[in-house]
Amino acid sequence: MRKKIVICFWFCFSLFSFSAEIRGYQVSQKDLIHWSHEAAERVFPDSLEGWKHVLIGTLAVETNLGQFKGNSIYGVAQMRKSGFQFVQRELQRRETEREIFEKLSGRNPDTVSLKMLESDHRLSIIYMAFYYKFCAYGKLHPTNKEEAADIWKKYYNTKFGTGTPQRFLSIYAKQQRYLDEYKKSREVDKDAFMSTEGEAIDPIKEIEVLENLESNTKLDTNTQEIKSTKKVENFIELLSSNKNEVEEKGISK
Repeated sequence: MRKKIVICFWFCFSLFSFSAEIRGYQVSQKDLIHWSHEAAERVFPDSLEGWKHVLIGTLAVETNLGQFKGNSIYGVAQMRKSGFQFVQRELQRRETEREIFEKLSGRNPDTVSLKMLESDHRLSIIYMAFYYKFCAYGKLHPTNKEEAADIWKKYYNTKFGTGTPQRFLSIYAKQQRYLDEYKKSREVDKDAFMSTEGEAIDPIKEIEVLENLESNTKLDTNTQEIKSTKKVENFIELLSSNKNEVEEKGISK
């Protein structure tokens, strides 16, 4: 009996440990893609599309686009201490880039610590973008995913890492669904904006409408709902593949 209890305890402990190892960063792929686009647009005015591939592809290969964290103490972009310190030094001596950083992040880089990047995913992406800017921007002008993969390997994974451009491309390709969903959501937002552009606004009528909404307590709550338009290494690739297979089976049913 005692032996069975020990075995049961060990099994539960192992299961708990495994679950902890595969935990993610509790952030959506859509948000990470949006923040990557946002950073690329401000940090890389030239070769914009190519640098979007670099940033999003890096997030994909490093943490399965935020869905794999394991026991890592680093942020969603997996920037280490040496890379963080490099960016901090460059921001100190480059006034123009520092201004861009402060406008984009809303922070003074002197107040940022490496630990903050573990939980502030947008800030983690911004630091990743500036790391690439200080290492490769101006030297390279990526235009496609293949060139993005080479840049990641040379400057981020480096010759000391075990990653390959092929793995970058393989894992990045598995994120296409989320890229398509994000693109579609942006098109919907753009269409909504364009449909209201140029329309004259009657302030009195607007106030009347608001007052009417506030006073009408019998509205069916169902009509007030706004439906959303879109809701290191081998393990990440396997996790991504399994997740996609499960989702595809669920859709087919």
